[in-house]
Amino acid sequence: MKHAIALILLLSFADFAQAAGAGKTAPKLQKNDKILSDVTYACLGNSAAGLNWDGSQWQATRFQPYEKFLMTVTEIQSKSLNKKFILFVLKGDAVQKDCEAELDEAKAFVEGAQQCLQNGMTVYFVPANGRGGVSYLLGSSSTVGSRDSLSVMPFTCERF
Repeated sequence: MKHAIALILLLSFADFAQAAGAGKTAPKLQKNDKILSDVTYACLGNSAAGLNWDGSQWQATRFQPYEKFLMTVTEIQSKSLNKKFILFVLKGDAVQKDCEAELDEAKAFVEGAQQCLQNGMTVYFVPANGRGGVSYLLGSSSTVGSRDSLSVMPFTCERF
């Protein structure tokens, strides 16, 4: 049954993937760097909620989740820095985000989890079960006059 659902999900993404460029974005490689893996997933946002700054206080609210998006996860071995990096590229009708970070498996809360924090956005993903989440927290640290919103969105993916 799981495979039938995955096939339906992937077929529904076919036109979308072609329009979005199949989620591929060339990572910023340096000479002698090596791509260890480069996998694209078809993903659906399950729900989205958070806080909006309104009337000088935080108000709980629901947001529209990303209906469907492609996520490419690229692992890069940097020979010059002797470190591994991970690049998440999220592409869809409602999202166009990149997140690049040093890959440190020792800091993962779940074995095999991949995570990235950049510019107030956090992406957390576990390839083994296809589940992850995106959060935006930058709005919490802004000055009172320019506070925005905080949001979190769990998502599920199938390998594309």
